[in-house]
Amino acid sequence: MNAKHVTLSITVCTSLLLGCGDAGTPSDASGNDPGGADVLVTPVTEEVFAVGALEGEDWEIFGRIQSVRFDADGNLHIFDRQADRVVVMGGDGGFLRTVGKPGEGPGEFSSLIGLAVFGDGSYAAISFGSIHLFDVEGEFTGTVPADASTGIPMRAQALPDGRLLSTNTFRMNMPTAGRSVSISTSEDLEGRPIEIFSLDEGASELLYTAWELPEEDGNSSEMSVSGSSAAVSISMQMKPPRAFVPGLHVGVLSDGRVAVVDSVGYRVKLVGMDGSVTGTVERPIAPTLVTEAIMELERERRRAARKEGNERAEGGSFIAVSGSSSSGSASGTVSSINPDNVQSIELASGSIEDMTFADEIPVIDDIAVDWENRIWVERTGENGQGPGLIDVMTPDGRYVGTLPPDGLRIPRAFGPNGLMAYVELDEYEVQSVRVIRLVSLER
Repeated sequence: MNAKHVTLSITVCTSLLLGCGDAGTPSDASGNDPGGADVLVTPVTEEVFAVGALEGEDWEIFGRIQSVRFDADGNLHIFDRQADRVVVMGGDGGFLRTVGKPGEGPGEFSSLIGLAVFGDGSYAAISFGSIHLFDVEGEFTGTVPADASTGIPMRAQALPDGRLLSTNTFRMNMPTAGRSVSISTSEDLEGRPIEIFSLDEGASELLYTAWELPEEDGNSSEMSVSGSSAAVSISMQMKPPRAFVPGLHVGVLSDGRVAVVDSVGYRVKLVGMDGSVTGTVERPIAPTLVTEAIMELERERRRAARKEGNERAEGGSFIAVSGSSSSGSASGTVSSINPDNVQSIELASGSIEDMTFADEIPVIDDIAVDWENRIWVERTGENGQGPGLIDVMTPDGRYVGTLPPDGLRIPRAFGPNGLMAYVELDEYEVQSVRVIRLVSLER
């Protein structure tokens, strides 16, 4: 069903508060105090296997690894976006199979944009226009329409009940014949939607509206649509970037609850499948005030990243195309838009010299949930630069300990029995996947 976006009341935040959003109740049922000084822990790990080569069998040569995911048996599913296929490795590092190949037929992939792996080893391969479904043996079982008018989950995680969780949904509302196409981004909406996509119904519904830092002005990015009904290109010139905006980070617990970080302070909200906040995990760590020196450090970092071509695209978390005017500028008139005919979506970043800054650096830079339901909370590095400390917390608020910034990092994927997968790049720019096992965290 189509859900309405919920408008949140935004309260004033200061560095003395732990963040904005739902107040919730700290979930410290264990009585363990997560406050006080950091307690460093030492990870004990063992190597399991590595896969990826410059030369070798076809299946072990990767073009562009977009994601890796484990299933409950410890099998690793490696999504190679360039090759439009999935390579499946056993928990011992043995090759099992490849799934999919480039093409337009059943079970064939054309420009995949995402892969969601369920605990039983089945998965959904997401593309514009359709979602391909596969069983635990990698056999194609059917497709689900992914209609851009109702939303395509471009950044999706598998939920225990067989649905998908999305924080980045692509939408296009089809214009009527002869009308100019205008575009808006999520910046024009109230809050940031977290949605659930049903693979039975092929439709999404709103789960929760995350808090969003208010904009300094109402100016929208400049965007345009060009082409015909048979081939459409979308381009978007982003506003100058704004630094230190709180990110939207989510992780899925085994009971279906979603861990959500959307604020400036140290607060992880636990959201149930009914959309209610059932508790929070917190530590009394205040945000850092942004100074002129910090601003210049951030400008230098982004200049260097852009020069190396490694900076991530800035801006909207999804694009919506409609047949009515908006505050953004747009051009192009088409009689209709078929999502299968979208040939390209280009994002151009705004000027670093004109970038603006939030007043505070968010405490949390990322989170992830492992298969033991521990929440790994990566804190922002000092003055917003470099890797930060990583806290390991439990959903009931128990503080396990903190990993140093030069130690073990959050992996690209957690697996059962302590498995952790990292995507690495060697001096020849050859991608590989290294799998280790976390044996323990010792104080």
